[in-house]
Amino acid sequence: MLTQHNDLSLASSGVLIQGIQKSFAYSDGAESERYLAELFRSAADLSSTSSELEAKIKDWPSEYHLSGKRANLLRGLNLSTRSKVLELGCGCGAITRYLGEQGFMVDAVEGSRKRAEIAALRCRGLDNINIVCANFNDLRIPENTYDAVFLVGVLEYAAKFWPEEIREEEAVIRLLQLVKLSLCDSGVAVVAIENRTGLKYVLGAHEDHYAKRYVGTHGYPLKAGIKTYTQHEWSELISASGFTQAKYYFPFPDYKVPTLLLAEDYTLHNPNAYAHVDGIASRDYVLLLDLGQHETVFWECASATGTMGAFANSYLILLGNDAASLEQVAENDFAHLPDFKRKRRYCVITKKRVNSNTVEREKIACFDDQPATGIVQRLANEPFFAGKLLSIVWCRSLLIDPGAERFIDYLRQYYKYLKANEPSIDLVPNNIVVDDQGEYRCFDQEWQVADELDADYVYFRALLLFALRYKPTLREFWKHHSLHTVTDFIVYGFNAVHRDVISDLDEYSAREENFQNLVNEQDSAGTISELLSMRFNQSDIPMPVYAKVYWRCEDEAYSEERAVCRKFVPGDAAARITFEFSADEDNVAYIRFDPCDQLSREDFGFLRVSYLCIEAKVEGQVQKIIQLDTAKQVAESGILSGIVFSKQAFGEVFAVINNNPEIEFCLNDSFRNCQSYKVEVECAYIRSTEYRLVRDRFLVQEEILEKEIRRLRHSQAKLQREIKQMKSSKIVRLAERCKSIRKRIGT
Repeated sequence: MLTQHNDLSLASSGVLIQGIQKSFAYSDGAESERYLAELFRSAADLSSTSSELEAKIKDWPSEYHLSGKRANLLRGLNLSTRSKVLELGCGCGAITRYLGEQGFMVDAVEGSRKRAEIAALRCRGLDNINIVCANFNDLRIPENTYDAVFLVGVLEYAAKFWPEEIREEEAVIRLLQLVKLSLCDSGVAVVAIENRTGLKYVLGAHEDHYAKRYVGTHGYPLKAGIKTYTQHEWSELISASGFTQAKYYFPFPDYKVPTLLLAEDYTLHNPNAYAHVDGIASRDYVLLLDLGQHETVFWECASATGTMGAFANSYLILLGNDAASLEQVAENDFAHLPDFKRKRRYCVITKKRVNSNTVEREKIACFDDQPATGIVQRLANEPFFAGKLLSIVWCRSLLIDPGAERFIDYLRQYYKYLKANEPSIDLVPNNIVVDDQGEYRCFDQEWQVADELDADYVYFRALLLFALRYKPTLREFWKHHSLHTVTDFIVYGFNAVHRDVISDLDEYSAREENFQNLVNEQDSAGTISELLSMRFNQSDIPMPVYAKVYWRCEDEAYSEERAVCRKFVPGDAAARITFEFSADEDNVAYIRFDPCDQLSREDFGFLRVSYLCIEAKVEGQVQKIIQLDTAKQVAESGILSGIVFSKQAFGEVFAVINNNPEIEFCLNDSFRNCQSYKVEVECAYIRSTEYRLVRDRFLVQEEILEKEIRRLRHSQAKLQREIKQMKSSKIVRLAERCKSIRKRIGT
């Protein structure tokens, strides 16, 4: 389609290009894109559900391009009647690959040459996809042609696509008008974008594009041509663009890696819509984010007041001029989407159509591997029950009353229910709805197991899953009852129903381990035995560190686009961290090492940076620019910010004195225009309480000294004023005169 209206030539990379190339300079970083290109060249399975690719996720940029959850954004829509589609801003091809797998004729446009070539690698073997490298402004996009146009993570950059400088809102309107012209009469535009006042941003998460907190909620005071919008602002933009029909879905946790789609109309008419969001935590893609009980309680309130859309972290917006076509695409009230922790053959979509009382469940695709023996997956349609999830009822009772008197009643009622009914491995609280009469309505009874079940094992499962799901939200309850581990909670639950579980724990743990191994991919969270021994006051996983290296030119500021991040979990010993990046187009003047995140949840107190080496590749030869073998050398050679070098009895360390410690190095002129750079740092992150106390004492002492210096300076200034006043007084002048007279007369 685009090939028929534009002069495009096919490059050896498989990308269609114009004669004059105007690349849109967007990048996740050269190192990240090099990693993706090498991976896609060698991978055997490039599909949108590839477990091979997902196993190669190592950080957030790679997760964004490799996760099977990327295509979840579209899996909850009915696109079956579409055939010719256009994707603007296809990036590295995650969504493009999914569209091609559905059999559509796909025109995918990407402004960055490197990213377009990576997308072509990802879509290798699909002849129905054309990857075009161009700014869409340089293309003749045919009118009245496409059944669907996809703009996923694109419209926030709209102002960057125009050669002249225009307001961000005007750029969005222009782009939507162009999309509208390209659509056939029944065509649909699919827009995915963040909500600038989404809950996580209001509560302090970093804005995704600026990596700063509150920049979006405050209306983007920093002008960089990138902007997201609220639902109210979208209504005005859509109206100005000429589209007459719009429908909203709210992806959770957001549009990037969604596991749930909720239709706006459903949230407005169902006061229990929040139950679908339960257990889905918002994510901050700069730092770890833990909103704890605040998030789950908030969504319940938002659901009751019809304001979920105002605070959803992202929007999936469907635009068109034909209401019937839009309703056909937006056919579902909700869609629960796979998180891909399961083995692929067991991954399922659960959805309910608009105006239907039936919940439908289906596999995401057909797979050739054989099902595991010992389990049978049943995907029968089920009636939709209105009410509250039993797991939420339990959770709310403990939030309100950590003493748990009501909770014990709930446990006994549930245990009695298990004893009175045929046991099912799925008969757990998050699969039970409590209706208005207080009756249990079971759903999602998916698994049939070969082992004979008993009520006590199912009760064990219920307590285990509940403890793991709600551990962050129930801290007061754990403290109130002196529960230290998940096992303690399970024993507590069995004691509440007058049962002793200690002698059966090993058996139940082994049975649950076997079931999880049959259904799921290998789980990095740990074995069931490890989960049972998990302490409530510890994180589910050890807190990682996100160390970064930034680089910049002489008169430029640091940015996230010129940064390499390394995620790792520090231990007791020093960690050797290596950062590599390409700088073919950059005249690098400064390199900065950020040893730990801003606003980290870990209080390290002190760091030991005992080695730092910067190398550059010059005409194919590696040369050392800087090599520092001691902490003192690092301190003397670098420019320190938010960090202070201290040599005390406990060694040479750097005291972290604010939330953003940095060490910057200025490069020699002869190394400012190299092909690539490598930064290697040996750093120890000191987590011990003793060092935190030392740091606190250090900071207190430093403050005391600063106050004393200010007091002495004030006293000195006061004395100088008094001396000046004394010198100007009559008595001093008379004394000086007498002294002069006595000197003249020799007495």
